[in-house]
Amino acid sequence: MIIEKDKTYAVTSSKYGFEEKEHWVNGEKTVIVTTLWKGGTINITPRTDEEVDLLSQASQNGPEDMFKPYDFSDTEFASTHDGNIEDTEYLGWTEEEELEGIIDETIEGVDEDGVQYLDENGYYDDEHDVTFLGEIYIESE
Repeated sequence: MIIEKDKTYAVTSSKYGFEEKEHWVNGEKTVIVTTLWKGGTINITPRTDEEVDLLSQASQNGPEDMFKPYDFSDTEFASTHDGNIEDTEYLGWTEEEELEGIIDETIEGVDEDGVQYLDENGYYDDEHDVTFLGEIYIESE
């Protein structure tokens, strides 16, 4: 497929190839939640020659390659489905807070309610990072 500037393409991950990292922040504390989705699509409109080249090269990705759709200046989330939290990192807790069990309360809350727990307990979604793992599929919109 020939990629053209200013034309929109639906870029879809391979099966289990849509990885999303959400950085939830509350003061000095950060919880990084990594979700692996069964599939997902992001619409990309390359606006520069460099973006056209980047998307053209990505169309040749193999099973070991990675693609960052939000590296493009014009992207629009389309869909994801069947996600599972694969990893959660907890950063910024003091040793005292760990000993008092405060981090354990947060871990249990995320285990039970996912990111909804964080949203309801003073955290805000500070950063999103999406990576497509392996092959990608590109269709003209």
